[in-house]
Amino acid sequence: MTALTRRAILGGLIAAPALHLAEARAEPTRDLQGAIDAATRAGRAYRLPKGAATTRPLTLPPGAHLVGASGGSTMRLAGGGPLLRGERMARLRLEGVRFEGMAGDPKQPLVSLSNISNLDIIGCSFFDAAGDGLRIDSCGGRIAENAFERIGATALFSTDASGLVVENNRIADCGDNGVRIWRWRSGYDGSRVSDNRIRKIASRSGGTGENGNGISLWLADGVTATRNDVRDVAWAALRNASCRNIIFADNICAEVKETAIWAEFAFRDATITGNRIDGAGAGISMTNLAEHNGRGAVCTGNIVRNIRPIVAPDGKVFPNQRAIHAEADARIAGNEIDGAPWVGVNLGWGPYLQNVSVEDNVIRNAPYGIGFSVAPGAGRGRIVGNRIAGATKAAIVALRWEEAASGELIDGCGKWPNVECANNRRV
Repeated sequence: MTALTRRAILGGLIAAPALHLAEARAEPTRDLQGAIDAATRAGRAYRLPKGAATTRPLTLPPGAHLVGASGGSTMRLAGGGPLLRGERMARLRLEGVRFEGMAGDPKQPLVSLSNISNLDIIGCSFFDAAGDGLRIDSCGGRIAENAFERIGATALFSTDASGLVVENNRIADCGDNGVRIWRWRSGYDGSRVSDNRIRKIASRSGGTGENGNGISLWLADGVTATRNDVRDVAWAALRNASCRNIIFADNICAEVKETAIWAEFAFRDATITGNRIDGAGAGISMTNLAEHNGRGAVCTGNIVRNIRPIVAPDGKVFPNQRAIHAEADARIAGNEIDGAPWVGVNLGWGPYLQNVSVEDNVIRNAPYGIGFSVAPGAGRGRIVGNRIAGATKAAIVALRWEEAASGELIDGCGKWPNVECANNRRV
């Protein structure tokens, strides 16, 4: 027997088990794909068996309906993702299935769906994704009562939705964000994000605010976020970046490392009402008049407590922690503030003050209760009927950027006629 022949035989002995293993792994995938396709063609839901099945990526046919067994059905990804992919269909439903990732490409989601008019994902679980847990594009429908945990990037990332409902989901331990509702061009989205519990959101991919958020909105108009409970996040609990006609109402925000609620960049007409903030680097900020003409806000009936200094990873302490801040065309009324390291309510920043009204707020335990900008170019403001307690430096103060430009102004705004001060009092 020649050496070449011996090598050929030896190579065959080694390759045969490997080939058999590859075929064994592929067989369950073929069987599962075929069973889903056959059930869908027959107009039936495919009911997964109880237990766990390890599979390579599957493609869902139009109209597919997957239902997990009552004792629990798990689909576990082997190899690169996504585990499930589906696109361009009128209807798709996933119900009661647990999806698990393993080691994989962090750029790939665990489940990827696009262009589905009526998408329902109810009572499912998404665990151990290398990248996003669920990524959907151009979809409408309902994502409800699901669990997302140990997600490498964003739990639920929706782009260009049409009236999507995201409600009663549990989200925990995510690398970058809890829920993203984004559009690639500014336009009406109309999604509703409500009654979700979001915990432990990091910012592994870094950046200056695009990551580390409980709920992040970008260029998506007409979105409402209500009654969500968001805690322990690296940046913001709720972030509105360049969205119009957004409502943030009755949310709970706690243990927030940076600003709890943002309306920023080119936002318009934000309504921020009835929220509860307890523990954050700053409370509510409605900003960016200078760079992006961000303006138009109603900020009413919020409770903001325990604002604390923001500390960067390098140990730098950021200045100017404020419970509520607004720059343009904003009404701040009926809020309760207790505890801020600098200013309770701040009107404007440098020359960027334009028609901000502060009325009937209760402000406690901030060195400056209310501050308003008198830097050159600052516009008009109104400070009326507020009650202030525990202001150790001044109840009301004029500010030139971050420096005090006056003493106590509780009895009137003095030489600055652009700001009306009336009927404010210490309590």
